Amino acid sequence: MKLINKGIYILSLLLLSIPFACTEEEDFGVIAGLDFTVATLNADGTKTGVLPTTVPGDGRIVYTVDFGDTAVEDNSDVFRTSGPMVTYSYPLESKTYTITVTAALDGKEDVSITKQHTVVYVVKAPDPSEVPLAGTWQLAPEAAALGVGPNKNDVSWWSNSTADLTTRACLFDDQYVFGADGSFENVLGSTTWLEPWQGTDPEACGSPVSPHDNSGSFTYTYDETAGTITLNGKGAFLGLAKANNSNQLSSPTAAPESITYLAELSADGNTLELDIDYGSGWWSFKLVRK
Repeated sequence: MKLINKGIYILSLLLLSIPFACTEEEDFGVIAGLDFTVATLNADGTKTGVLPTTVPGDGRIVYTVDFGDTAVEDNSDVFRTSGPMVTYSYPLESKTYTITVTAALDGKEDVSITKQHTVVYVVKAPDPSEVPLAGTWQLAPEAAALGVGPNKNDVSWWSNSTADLTTRACLFDDQYVFGADGSFENVLGSTTWLEPWQGTDPEACGSPVSPHDNSGSFTYTYDETAGTITLNGKGAFLGLAKANNSNQLSSPTAAPESITYLAELSADGNTLELDIDYGSGWWSFKLVRK
């Protein structure tokens, strides 16, 4: 009698479980527990990975991942996966994107969720050893370190003497600083050599005059193949402030926004020969690494 009762009890549980299972299937016509994880996969901050999940997981679910890059027109930022992480490389800029993941399974309604993902683009600083000009430079402490003439490498009109190393010491201690990050500075100290066009007549040492006083923000580009250095920023210069690609300045306010020099770097990287055609002659400068 006890065995029969036990069998009836088990049968009753099975019968009760059948309608419960059907009800569960009807109640969950929509995929539940959709989520996804976002990960940054490179040092630049631009490569992003998305791993979609559901709770519980189902290997039959197909996830569509839209990385939300509105700049593309061919849907190259949209991927389909059944579970493994998908990756996408965003443009090289800092920006916030809306990532959308949609889960699809036969017989169930699609489900979508979104998350905001901010790309913080990190520009890796170049290795100083890979930037030939990086460092501090000064006029060579020797005769003819700067001069002017009718042709390139011709200083027959005028060049500094050995005595000028003392007379113009405030010029020869000026520093030209090339940053590994493309920045440039004229570090002139408290005095530099001033000329009549800067308000000092006769020319002599004096306080730097704007904009040639390192008060601006300057950058440079070095084209090793073309053999040129371009300084960007009003007031940036090498050698002498008055020499530029159009003329010799007659007023500080006429300083150009950029200057390009012909440049030849020595094999050991410690000597820099510069020439600039100012229209009616050439200035030449010899710089050495400090």
